[in-house]
Amino acid sequence: MKVIFLTTETLHHAFFIKQLSNLNSHAFLTIIEQEAVKPPFVVEHDFEIEREKFELDSFFNGNEKRISDFSETFEVRSINDNEVVELIHQFNPDIVLDFGTRKVSSNIIKLMGDNILNLHGGHPEFYRGLDSHLWAIYNGRFDLLVATLHQMKDGLDVGQIIIQEQVTLNDGMKISELRAATTRSCVRLVKTALYMKEEFGFFLKRPQCIQGTYFSFMPCELKSICVSRFNKFTNF
Repeated sequence: MKVIFLTTETLHHAFFIKQLSNLNSHAFLTIIEQEAVKPPFVVEHDFEIEREKFELDSFFNGNEKRISDFSETFEVRSINDNEVVELIHQFNPDIVLDFGTRKVSSNIIKLMGDNILNLHGGHPEFYRGLDSHLWAIYNGRFDLLVATLHQMKDGLDVGQIIIQEQVTLNDGMKISELRAATTRSCVRLVKTALYMKEEFGFFLKRPQCIQGTYFSFMPCELKSICVSRFNKFTNF
C-alpha cells in the first residue's frame, strides 16, 4: 500500500513518521510544508520550550532527528502548491494522510475522494480548528482530550470519523507531555486504519453527529491558565 503524508517539520511529526516507517508492507512519501500560518498576536509560551526538550528525550533519547531520517521527503512552501498535486499523480497513493498542515485545498481533496484522511488532536464534534486540546483544557473538558482520525472533506475537521482514542493522562503528568501522548495515540490510529484498508478495502466510519465550534490560535495569556488547570487535574 502506498501512502503520502502531508505534514510539517517538528519533533513529534518526525517520531510519527519513524513509527510508521517500520511497516514494511507499505511505501511512504512525506510532503513537508515549510511556510507556517502566523497568528497576529503572541502565542509562544514557556511550557512549549519544555515540551520540545521532553519530546527530544522521550522520542529520540536527546538526539536531534528530522523526518528525512525516516522517509523519502519532498519540501513545498504550501501544502496547496501545484507541486503537491503533481506528486500525488506521480506517486499514485492509496491514501493521503494529513497531520498538522494548513487547510488542504478542495482540488487535492477531490483528487483522493474518500482516501484522504486527517489527524485531529481533539474531538471535532466539539472543537474544530487549532489548539483543540488547549481550548478543551481551558473549558475544563478533559474528557474531550482525544485523538481523531477522520476523512477529509471541504471545511475544517468535518469529515466522517474513522477512529478515535482517548489520550491517557497519568497522575503527575505535565502539560508539556500531552502532545507526545497524543502523537502516540495518532500512531495507533493510523496503524489501525491502514490495517482496515488493507483487510477490507475501505474504512469503517461514522458521520459526525454535530459540528463542533471552530477555534483559532490560543493567545499566550490563556495558555498560562491551561497550564494551571492541567496541573491541578493531574495533581502535578
